[in-house]
Amino acid sequence: MTLTGIHVLRYSVIGRPVPKGRPRTTKAGHTYTPPETRAYEKQAKAAAAKALAETDQALTWPMDGIYHVTLGIYCATAQLPDADNVFKAVTDAATGVLWADDKRVGGTFWPAQVSKDPRVDVEIRCTRRCELEPWISPFSANIRFQAAQLVASRPGSVAEWHALAALYLAVDV
Repeated sequence: MTLTGIHVLRYSVIGRPVPKGRPRTTKAGHTYTPPETRAYEKQAKAAAAKALAETDQALTWPMDGIYHVTLGIYCATAQLPDADNVFKAVTDAATGVLWADDKRVGGTFWPAQVSKDPRVDVEIRCTRRCELEPWISPFSANIRFQAAQLVASRPGSVAEWHALAALYLAVDV
């Protein structure tokens, strides 16, 4: 779906959400990613690639855009993972598939919840920076900066993030 220059992609990573594990170091000094993290990132990468391939955006999806990722995290047990590390695993997995570099990715996530269907629901909104530049006047840029400061000072509300996205992307969310 493309709305006023914004691309939207939704998909799910089915199965138990796995938080990004800390890098490990062998006695010989080699650093590696834990096997469980590697396996989950491979699964998440496949889900992202499949979702993109099944849309009409496969040829037009911008690899150099600005991305806002929203995650819904659902677990089968009351032992809930750290949502921030699940976000990191999912966004790292999408690097090279949905974006060239995850430095241009921001996002929100719901606190992990218990569900009989464990999964991570992913929604990505993307726009190209060049589509925004002509519309950004000094006045609107100042409003967007103030909105970003407000959200950064008291993060957590999904409504605040949607308000910021609407201001930044100049669309109604």
